[in-house]
Amino acid sequence: MLKKTIMLFVFMLVLPFANKTNAAENLQQLIDEAPINSVLTLKAKTYAGPVLINKPLTIIGVEGTVIESKTTGISIEKTADVKLENITFKTVQQPIFANEVIGLTLSKLTFSLQDEGVELRKMNQLVIEHNYMTGLKEAHFSKKPNGYEIYESKGIQIDNVKVQNVQDGLYFERIENIKVTNTISESGRYGLHFMYGSEVTLQYNTVSNNVTGLMLMIINQLDVSYNTVLRQLALNSNGLYLYDVQQATIQQNDFIENTVATVWNRVSDTTFEHNLFQSNGTVFEAEKSPTVEVRNNIFNGNILVARSDKAGFILENNMYDDYDGYDFDGNGIGDTPHQTYTSFGQWMVRKPVYQYFIESPSVVLLNKMDHETETTDTALLVDPLPKIATLNTNLQREIVWWQLILGFSSIVLISFGWRKLQ
Repeated sequence: MLKKTIMLFVFMLVLPFANKTNAAENLQQLIDEAPINSVLTLKAKTYAGPVLINKPLTIIGVEGTVIESKTTGISIEKTADVKLENITFKTVQQPIFANEVIGLTLSKLTFSLQDEGVELRKMNQLVIEHNYMTGLKEAHFSKKPNGYEIYESKGIQIDNVKVQNVQDGLYFERIENIKVTNTISESGRYGLHFMYGSEVTLQYNTVSNNVTGLMLMIINQLDVSYNTVLRQLALNSNGLYLYDVQQATIQQNDFIENTVATVWNRVSDTTFEHNLFQSNGTVFEAEKSPTVEVRNNIFNGNILVARSDKAGFILENNMYDDYDGYDFDGNGIGDTPHQTYTSFGQWMVRKPVYQYFIESPSVVLLNKMDHETETTDTALLVDPLPKIATLNTNLQREIVWWQLILGFSSIVLISFGWRKLQ
């Protein structure tokens, strides 16, 4: 009897602490009990969502911290100064939904998307950095969510974010003052997609293997610099699509192996300069964009440089790998204009199988006829001052000693073996 009484006493003594421990594992209760502007550190375990944050708070996870939910993971509503860091989200619906937040930071987060992505509305001073997101690889684009959706927001900085296997990597609508840097968006419909915006800066980003790499529509004051636009190779793919864009600078970018490198429609006060266009089907498709200036770019290995409507655009001081003119005065500028339009190039864009005839005598003759015969289209697509391509002869020479010794030893052994056989 005494033994049972002691055991009952111990159980009653421990019970309050056990209840407190279980309560502490409830994420919503942890958030509710955390003081305003405090730091809540989570454990290396799985927490159940959904939860709501409506006060200034920093939540930091450790390796192995996971928020899992069959609906939304975390909702953040009408507050300020919220930071989420080092957390993995596994949710069916939105991993994060935020509305009317001033000062939101999403850092070092990992997302495995199913039905919906991150949705942020009416943000001010938003920072997204060092995040990784992936969707369902096998699903069709129509079945995939957008990675990030950001609406009616301003003061945005996005850096070192990787998104793959979603519909649009990052989708923005009605945005002001945004800078996107060092992101990777691949294997989606659109890499970066903007609808309505101003003061947009895109630098050092990589978009690859999408239907369209950069889809930029109805934007004023745009800077696209130092980006890599690579292998948008589907039948109707584009590296960069501009629609109704004003005051844009497109410079120091690499456009490589795209079906069409750039498409413009209703673009004004815009300059393309110091870009590399290499191994694309068509470089420029322009419509209603007569004030666009294309200067000091390099064109190498493209099927067709330019196609346009009767408005045309300005071509000057570019370097072309197929320019066959001369520079007798040695000033680095060709003495004759360069015609960027070719009939055969137009046909080859429409029928890729024609590429097998690219250097046949009939095609060479056709290209010469294009250069000699001026039409409305060809007159618009002429660079009057093409640069002369120069060969860089400053090659670095270095002896790789282990390869030299291995090669010499192989020769000696082969010679010795051959003599033995004789």
